[in-house]
Amino acid sequence: MQRGQLTTLNHILAAQGLKGPDGRPLYAYRCDEPTVVQLEVALRDCARQGSSLSVAERAAFCLCIVALLAGAQ
Repeated sequence: MQRGQLTTLNHILAAQGLKGPDGRPLYAYRCDEPTVVQLEVALRDCARQGSSLSVAERAAFCLCIVALLAGAQ
């Protein structure tokens, strides 16, 4: 995992008062708009590298999609 994704994921967890995932569904980790933008940028960087995603990166992708869809409503 690249530093950008790790930093963003840690930021999301820290905002929830967590050091790691607690088993809640991804949509329960509500993110503010700047965090979603950070996550989107980090995931785009990862996609540009053309490597397969780690488990954490796949979770970040799902979280980003959920946040973007929630914002579209």
